[in-house]
Amino acid sequence: MDDQDLEIEATGRTRILCFVTSMAGDKAELELDPESEVIELLTQLVHIWRVPLDGATLYHGSRMINLQENIERHHNCNEEGVTFNMHFTLEPTENDLLDTHDLEKSRRVLKLMSEVGTLVEPSKARLKFERMLGESRKVICGLGQFLDHEDKEIRVLAQSSMCKVAGRGNEQAIGEVKERLDNHDIDTRCDMLRLFAEVVRQGDENAVAMMINRFRHPEWKTRCAAVKALGLAAQRGHDRSILALCECLEDGRWEIRRAAVNSLEQVAERGDMNTNAALRGRLGDQDWTTRTAAARALGHLAVKGDMDAISMLVDCLADGDADVRCASVIALGNLISTGDSSTITLLGDCLQDCSATVREAAAETP
Repeated sequence: MDDQDLEIEATGRTRILCFVTSMAGDKAELELDPESEVIELLTQLVHIWRVPLDGATLYHGSRMINLQENIERHHNCNEEGVTFNMHFTLEPTENDLLDTHDLEKSRRVLKLMSEVGTLVEPSKARLKFERMLGESRKVICGLGQFLDHEDKEIRVLAQSSMCKVAGRGNEQAIGEVKERLDNHDIDTRCDMLRLFAEVVRQGDENAVAMMINRFRHPEWKTRCAAVKALGLAAQRGHDRSILALCECLEDGRWEIRRAAVNSLEQVAERGDMNTNAALRGRLGDQDWTTRTAAARALGHLAVKGDMDAISMLVDCLADGDADVRCASVIALGNLISTGDSSTITLLGDCLQDCSATVREAAAETP
């Protein structure tokens, strides 16, 4: 199904002018008599966008519109006009094939696939497009040819569609992505690592090992992408992943240190002493984004009343960066107990911070 959100603005008294924008970015401008039935609007839209009328429906909000209703019923007459939010459903046609020689057609189909993948579960979306593409050109294979396409929009759409339509554990999708993990182009290589983490089964030991092995890659962007990917692929509490990520906290690139902090927040379990000790060490990182990430992660991974974490987070309330102070306030709110009067007093002092975001965070702290 090609589910497209339509936005229709109606103005005028004797004629209703409708500006229609689809989710895919297609636009149409229609002028109708107030007495015109909705079926006339629908018929014109499917003619403009060259899609079959059969199976097409229109929704006003969450309610399906009766095709015999008058347009005027959905128009509150006033000088400024009125806006309708509608839903338009189209069934893909057999001519909508992925074709490397017709990029505009492929671009349209890829948008369609990405939209459908958002609305229905992967297996159902895959079946719909297998019927559309035919037995000889299965949908995963069709997407694979665009994963490293030179056109960035095509490439991004294909990667998004692969993730949504294939889901986790699809062996064909895993194969298509895996063979591109060592692409000569750095950006594509990084994209493939992220996509690989999204299509393998979470906790897959072979996939996790492949990502950890790339922590030693000579090119830092690839190392960084592998660190981020591990956060998506590893199971929470996986010891080998946690140890590897902790080692990355000492990397010379701040981008990798920050990525390791974020991935640890996804993979480590609350109360893990080694992880929390490593994260506390990043509260003094020279990069403020890494300090911010470390404060946030500690707020989620340290246990309530952890005085080692609380003490260092209190020190961060004097950090020169407002984002670090804000993250520290929120983290302390998660960790302090009601009897910790001294820390509560310090948080109260943050209500006078020069940064509005810090003051707001302190005001919302329980």
